[in-house]
Amino acid sequence: FYLFTDHLGSTVVLTKDSDGYILADSLTRYMPFGEYRGTAPSQAMTDQGYTGQKENMEIGLIYYNARFYVPGIGRFASADTIVPNPTNPQSFNRYSYVRNNPINFSDPTGNIPCETLGTEACTVDGEYVDFQSQEKQYDVTEWLASEMVINVNGPEMAAIQNIFQQPKNSTPMNGTTGIMPDTRFLEVLAGPFYELNKGFGLWDIKRKMKTAIGEGITLCGLDGCGWFDYSTPGNIHFGFIAAATDIPKGLSLFAGGALEIKEGSAIVSNWQTLFEDPRDWAAVQFGYQLYETYGSDMVLNEFQTALTADIRATFQPSPISVPSQALAQRNGFSPGAFNYQGQ
Repeated sequence: FYLFTDHLGSTVVLTKDSDGYILADSLTRYMPFGEYRGTAPSQAMTDQGYTGQKENMEIGLIYYNARFYVPGIGRFASADTIVPNPTNPQSFNRYSYVRNNPINFSDPTGNIPCETLGTEACTVDGEYVDFQSQEKQYDVTEWLASEMVINVNGPEMAAIQNIFQQPKNSTPMNGTTGIMPDTRFLEVLAGPFYELNKGFGLWDIKRKMKTAIGEGITLCGLDGCGWFDYSTPGNIHFGFIAAATDIPKGLSLFAGGALEIKEGSAIVSNWQTLFEDPRDWAAVQFGYQLYETYGSDMVLNEFQTALTADIRATFQPSPISVPSQALAQRNGFSPGAFNYQGQ
């Protein structure tokens, strides 16, 4: 589904698709400090509510990264760790929210009202402008979580599922990998799955991502963010789709190593992972884990819950010097934004 927001980034309505079909009971209105105006929406649809932050309806709190906010009283649950603007007396009330001006400002970091940064994007749109005023988006967390679900439920998967309706056959055991693959898996790998995920295939998202963002991208779990190689989202996406297709991990590893060899990027020391970079393989395995745990209707909160610091540490880091600390940004990328279509 698609989220539509107001001027502060608060989710006000959800639609089933881009055609604008409004989901029942999704229309939401807020009081100035974040209380619901009328009936609260179902959190099963989305946990992004007031100013786009994560809500926990069971305890009535909203997560603002640095601390929790209590909309019922218009105050944070804990004191600010800084005084963002000593020249403004309101800043010395370290529990107050956006200096008691919630109509015009938001505080996505939980530390500093957007207006202090002096950016239009912050004061008008309530963006996650912790750095660079959203002039360039590096954070692809929200986009990736949504894209995997869209694609795994999309029409491209139909051809793959048709193959699995055919009779099952097996090939002889492979002495190197120990794999006895169902021949349907081989047909998928050599057919529609390969066409979608091969170099310069539709879902070879790393190429367009490198062009649009650069060699370093950001991914954020609930416990923090990190800078990673631009290929990481594509590897996670690959694993998610492969898991949905029931392709064994061993075959995916073999396919990844074959691609490394074909593109001339294979390293001899990676022979234990069939020449696939172990850090790339870690991202693919994470994609498998996501699908096996949450299935085809995974939501952003589940994705970020799984994306722990320990998991992030296994990914391939950014190959370039990063421009700043890795912080969350609101998503501005549309579905299919990085599909490769010969451009």
